[in-house]
Amino acid sequence: MTTHIRRWRPFDTVAPIARFPFSAWFDFTPDTWRSGVPIHLGLDVTRDEDSYTVEASLPGVSAEDIDVTINHGVLKIVASAEKEKDESTGDEGKYLLRERRVGSFYRAIRLPDDVDADNAETTYRNGVLYITLPKHEGSQSKKLEVKAV
Repeated sequence: MTTHIRRWRPFDTVAPIARFPFSAWFDFTPDTWRSGVPIHLGLDVTRDEDSYTVEASLPGVSAEDIDVTINHGVLKIVASAEKEKDESTGDEGKYLLRERRVGSFYRAIRLPDDVDADNAETTYRNGVLYITLPKHEGSQSKKLEVKAV
């Protein structure tokens, strides 16, 4: 029989208990947290030599319910998806499982200094918001020659 020595970490035993109220609240009462707290919106951000591209998945949101602003170098995306009412079964319906998110979506990210916000463009296609943020003309990197003196 082998005995393993393991470092004691007192908070390892407390962590699951400390997380319980939050996980129970957020996992088991979806209508409560969806109605009051904006849902964190996940983003993909890529760059190439000329621009940055931001992609945000917004399933069930119409283009009219999306607000995109750039102010003082911060990109903000705010959107909302409303719960569909099923008139035949009442407001709540007879759900056995409900995982689709409804409510408010929100995300704000600081943009790099070389973004040309005046020429930014957005498109919304198949539940995905695409934001193209071009770089300023003179913002390309330049290699400097090091001269020995």
